[in-house]
Amino acid sequence: MTNPSPQQHLLSILLEILKIADNEHTELDKSIHRSNISEDEKRNLQNSSETLKSTTEIARKLVEKLERYK
Repeated sequence: MTNPSPQQHLLSILLEILKIADNEHTELDKSIHRSNISEDEKRNLQNSSETLKSTTEIARKLVEKLERYK
């Protein structure tokens, strides 16, 4: 069995980081709903969370495409 190239190793690490980010988004959403802050602040946090989710999803798709070309 051959060792993975540095690029393959980096891609696998990036995928693991993205999995962690997904879990963090879920926890953030739960925390927002439980928090004792104004509805405006909750909306702002939810918007930020949605932006992070979108960015994470874009990153995941890019990593998956890069994996196909390894």
